[in-house]
Amino acid sequence: PRLTELWLASNQFEGEISSAIGELGSAWASDGVVRGKYIRLEENLFSGDIPREISDIKNLYFISLHGNSFTRGAMPEEICAIPTATSSVNHAYALFKITSTCSQVDCSCLDVCQCIEE
Repeated sequence: PRLTELWLASNQFEGEISSAIGELGSAWASDGVVRGKYIRLEENLFSGDIPREISDIKNLYFISLHGNSFTRGAMPEEICAIPTATSSVNHAYALFKITSTCSQVDCSCLDVCQCIEE
């Protein structure tokens, strides 16, 4: 698969996010150019834990998770270990931003975390 953007924001999707999210395709678009991945899951009714498999998404550039009903706690360690645009030497394809409702799931382990509270 050549997925580069997944926009599911504000659709009232509910339930847990599948661990299969970590299998969201390779880093290549159809034109052969490497692209960062944009995943927008904000403002839905997702619940449960944020899957650690998010860290398996190649070239994840942006992911929004705020405005859901995730289990309270810390961001999974595997996600905290994703190289970020400010911490990585090769920042062209590193994580640029992650959003979270930090009163539920604290993403401050990442320097590119943006807390968005309702």
